[in-house]
Amino acid sequence: MANPTEFDVGDTLIPNKEITLYSFNKSKKLNIYPQVTGIDIYESLDNYTITADIYIADGIELMNNFPLGGEEIIEMSFQTPNRDELTYEFFVESIQGVTTNTQQNLRSYRLRCVTKDYLKNTFKVFTRRYKDMKYDEALSELIQTDLGSEVTLMTIESTKGKFDYIVNNKRPFQVVDLIKERSVSAEGNKSSLFVFYQDSQGYHFQTIEK
Repeated sequence: MANPTEFDVGDTLIPNKEITLYSFNKSKKLNIYPQVTGIDIYESLDNYTITADIYIADGIELMNNFPLGGEEIIEMSFQTPNRDELTYEFFVESIQGVTTNTQQNLRSYRLRCVTKDYLKNTFKVFTRRYKDMKYDEALSELIQTDLGSEVTLMTIESTKGKFDYIVNNKRPFQVVDLIKERSVSAEGNKSSLFVFYQDSQGYHFQTIEK
């Protein structure tokens, strides 16, 4: 862009041109911005977290020399003309779609990245009883205590009735499914169809109408 003060509404900036790759224990780090050719970030109503695909054109043998194996951490920030800077921390879940050019000097692949809560949910199984709690209260305790999330609960819509349930060997997001399916809004909305999702600000639990 010739004039950096002229922006289109769709422009996305990466401050300092830095996307930092860390080893799992953060003992090593590397700015992989020059190797990144594209980034797709998804906010999902299905897995409840943010996921990202980071596309790499690797001419520096990153996979062998870093090395990169699928247990790393990536930190990056974004900014658009009408939004404040957003910072994400992702874990590299897997390396997918590895291809090599005909000269054998450039390797292309995709880093499938997930949040810390996504990983916690895959290995954390717990048993407990929720008693005499509103559904929104149970949801808050589930995320903050049982999952142990550090993500902010931004929007929690109040609910009717009590969630009295014994959880037996369930993952946290399986319990979210139960709470979501049984919740009824106390705020006068027309339906009881609740959604739970994460965006750049935090977690939200609310009806479709809201």
